[in-house]
Amino acid sequence: KDYLFALKRVISLAAGNTTKGRPATAEQQGTALRVLLTFAETLPEDKVAGYLAAFMVPAFHMSESKRPAPLEVQEASEALVKRLDDVAGSEAVASAFNKARTFVQGRRKDRRQSKAVLKMVDPEQAARNKVTRNLKRKVSRKRQKDKGVFKKKRRQFARE
Repeated sequence: KDYLFALKRVISLAAGNTTKGRPATAEQQGTALRVLLTFAETLPEDKVAGYLAAFMVPAFHMSESKRPAPLEVQEASEALVKRLDDVAGSEAVASAFNKARTFVQGRRKDRRQSKAVLKMVDPEQAARNKVTRNLKRKVSRKRQKDKGVFKKKRRQFARE
């Protein structure tokens, strides 16, 4: 039972998430993908089907991401998908990819809905959450500024 928790964390890291709500580094993500690849290689072929959809979640995240993943992460992801394709077949992998997509999109929808319901049910708590989120964002920006990392500011055009 403990290995299921560890596997869940590894899948989350491979998808690019850390426990602190920050994006995973390329090293973390690549290592997690290699762990999943090793798991897929050592697991008996008849057992891989049960984990197929879970293993495809990181691949879905990478295919959907707006910014390209580093080369080592892309290679690790492609190796994982190729291994799963060899073991389970391309139809099963495509089906698992679609299941992963619906799972991730469902989670996002639930998160948005719960936030909207919170605004209606308890607007004070929603406002407190917004203030804390903005404070965290402010601290993060200050830390990035001190490091010397600058994001491009969005230009606001005057309306005519």
